[in-house]
Amino acid sequence: MAVPGYQSLMYPVLAELADGRECLLRDVRDRVAAKLKLTPEELSELIPSGRQTLFANRANWAHVYLKQAGLLNTVRRGVYQITERGKQALQSSGGSIDNDYLRQFPEFLEFMERAYGSAVQEERVGRPDLVSPSAEVEARTPDEQVREGYRRARSGVASELLDRMRRSSPAFFEQLVVDLLVSR
Repeated sequence: MAVPGYQSLMYPVLAELADGRECLLRDVRDRVAAKLKLTPEELSELIPSGRQTLFANRANWAHVYLKQAGLLNTVRRGVYQITERGKQALQSSGGSIDNDYLRQFPEFLEFMERAYGSAVQEERVGRPDLVSPSAEVEARTPDEQVREGYRRARSGVASELLDRMRRSSPAFFEQLVVDLLVSR
């Protein structure tokens, strides 16, 4: 089993807090990982920065989204507690909570507007011709979206530079090579 996406972790994270007690984020993550039977290899997989595990990153984003929807409350740093709305969500969600489910809460829509801009705002006023971020984009955490955006921008710049070099004169290319060698 691969590490689930952050939306797939929302329900299990919330369910771990169902008893209403205050709980450390890392304890919730550990219990969810055990229930999902994630292997040590899956739990040790790092995000590209190498600073955090993929599972911890995705579980943290699940916490953020649940909190933004008012289903969790931050008691103090790293300590969470389920809200009454969160308890109701566990009962009414049918065992699955994702961004579509969270859209029923005004606080979550405001959060999405801040994160994704006017497309979500227009969707709120009943303009079906403007869509919210694609399901593919929403399936990734914001960190993953930033990394993908950076990769695309870097690839675009590299392609543009190569095109410009190909269109330049041989003398320009020779000077470019000399300048690069001297700069090292």
